[in-house]
Amino acid sequence: MDAARTEKVMVVRAGVLRRLNIRAGFTLAGDELLNLLLNENTHHFLSRATAERSGRWRQIIPYVILCSGNRIWTYLRGDGEQRLKDKRSIGFGGHIRLEDRSVPVGNRSWYERSIYRELSEELYFRPPRHLQMLGVVNDRRTNVGRVHLGIVYVCYVSGAGTVHSRDPQVRALSLMSVEELSALQNELEPWSRSLIKQIHALKVTRSSRKDRQVDPIQILIGVRSAR
Repeated sequence: MDAARTEKVMVVRAGVLRRLNIRAGFTLAGDELLNLLLNENTHHFLSRATAERSGRWRQIIPYVILCSGNRIWTYLRGDGEQRLKDKRSIGFGGHIRLEDRSVPVGNRSWYERSIYRELSEELYFRPPRHLQMLGVVNDRRTNVGRVHLGIVYVCYVSGAGTVHSRDPQVRALSLMSVEELSALQNELEPWSRSLIKQIHALKVTRSSRKDRQVDPIQILIGVRSAR
């Protein structure tokens, strides 16, 4: 069995999501939910192979949206995860490993460092100082979604030419508008499709004819903050 299958990754019991009332699709959420998931009595570390076989567990995946202005960085997935091969994605990041937890559980910095580790493994770019949590994406309709839970973040980076792939699993990296991504719904992986659908709907609802440069991600942040 390869190392990726035997490494231990962060999981929570599926029943926890039901108790927290995390619905299907994308749900706006912030630090209160994250702190519950990071509670030492809530999360565990299991081998990926075990977590993949059992619907009782959900692997936690930080899913980071990188924006430049009001455009979003997007890419095509390689063959690392065969179930998502050649699908277009707007999310960067991956599993949280046991070795990421190098400081006491009460200190969240171990979790944040795991996100930056994943980003640095996938991309050449200047890491952002701040990650804004938007919510969670939960999709049990697919084999991948049934055993994973996405923690969605957004951060802003400089424009074209400042982000480059360092991982063969991140292919055809480019910047696209929400409208362009919305037109490619059938090419998007399920989590990205769910997010783009909601972001686009918010932009259409909130935009006026005089304000065509509205930033849809900032609208989403504003909606989440108001809750």
